[in-house]
Amino acid sequence: MGIGKDIAEGMSALCDNLTIEIVETSWLDCWTSDGKLGPKLADGTLDACMTYSHGRGARDTLADFSLAILDDNKAAGLLTLLENGVPKVSGWDDLAGKTIIDVGGWAPTADGLGYVTNFCSNQPYSSNFTLKVGPENDDAMRMLREGQGDGVFLYADQAERYQCTSTDIAQEWNCSLWAGFGTDYAYVQTGQKGWAINGTTLAMTKPGSTVPGLINSCLASFMQTEEYYNICAKHGFVDNCYPNSFFPN
Repeated sequence: MGIGKDIAEGMSALCDNLTIEIVETSWLDCWTSDGKLGPKLADGTLDACMTYSHGRGARDTLADFSLAILDDNKAAGLLTLLENGVPKVSGWDDLAGKTIIDVGGWAPTADGLGYVTNFCSNQPYSSNFTLKVGPENDDAMRMLREGQGDGVFLYADQAERYQCTSTDIAQEWNCSLWAGFGTDYAYVQTGQKGWAINGTTLAMTKPGSTVPGLINSCLASFMQTEEYYNICAKHGFVDNCYPNSFFPN
């Protein structure tokens, strides 16, 4: 279940006054495609959801967060189709009159466009664009390929991470949708971090929850241990974790 599970289990072993029960659930139980707190988090079925980024806008207003376990490493970007090698949306475009697709339930959330800068013009984007939402990353890419939008606002590393090889046995995404990176489609903006307040957190909760206060002290202590480093190394996040004395210089 990933780095969040391993850190939570390590915290439970380290701190005598803390036991974290881990269950698996749908992402949409925690944060919905239309940018709201998920139903199981809102009604108290879940006390918290792990590994959510603390973003500006709706997330910051509608949820509370623990300390981050990964640095503010997840930059956003703008993806568009290429037509004869030319981007359908220029990197200079302020997006006025354009239709932009967001991946529902995932950071960066759609309102994050209001917090990032167009690095070509060094100006904010226009608010005069039409927003469409794809429930998952595959849906957003399918919508782009079908001409339902001009660009997709998503993580700047998403397309690269979704590239498949012949040795891939089973992926959780549609490999053919993401084929053609750099020939069929490309990023015209990357490195956009203004949407985030903090990095990937251990716990996202409903407002007023006591959970962040209950776990933050233990989490801070755990992040100084060798086990935290080992977990970061296990999951390939050494460069994204917060270094302590056990990290290589």
